[in-house]
Amino acid sequence: MLRWQGTVEGHEIESLELLTDDENGLLLERPVAYRPFPAVKIFRDRLLALNAGRLPADMWEYPTR
Repeated sequence: MLRWQGTVEGHEIESLELLTDDENGLLLERPVAYRPFPAVKIFRDRLLALNAGRLPADMWEYPTR
């Protein structure tokens, strides 16, 4: 497990990650949870702006039906 705490534009933000590896030490999965939501939204918006045009356009979308 990896816990991270920091700030984004003066707002506290934290994450908790669960790292799962295989017998060779290679990473198999890495689910991450962030909180609180208002700071996560600021963080996401900053990432979108910093990576504009460098990542697939649908990377940040959440599929809905």
